[in-house]
Amino acid sequence: MSRRDLLFGPLLTWIFAGMALHRLPEETPGPPFWRYVSVDFLVFLVLWALCFHLLFRTVAKGAGGFAELPLPVSHRKRLRCAIPVVSALLLLPFLFYHAPVFAALGTGFFGTREALRWFRKRRARLE
Repeated sequence: MSRRDLLFGPLLTWIFAGMALHRLPEETPGPPFWRYVSVDFLVFLVLWALCFHLLFRTVAKGAGGFAELPLPVSHRKRLRCAIPVVSALLLLPFLFYHAPVFAALGTGFFGTREALRWFRKRRARLE
């Protein structure tokens, strides 16, 4: 795992999550439908999708590196791959606290997508 993946993946994920939560529209006067039609909500969805895409991509790379390296568990290079996984474990409760429905949808969609990719790669490697 390169230093770029090690530092920028988790850092960008936290930045996108903060910007998305900042853009989440509050209650609007009138019908609640207008909350979901606003430009702020569209910006929120794009940032939210980028956040979860980066989150699960860096977790997949980190978990893959942690599992595949033929080194002892306490080795420095192997533990370096665990940084994205720990960052995700710290970010997900934060996201579930502030926007639980959107966090569940993002986790379900992007987590399932990365799990299916991992299973496909694993199956192709075994064949």
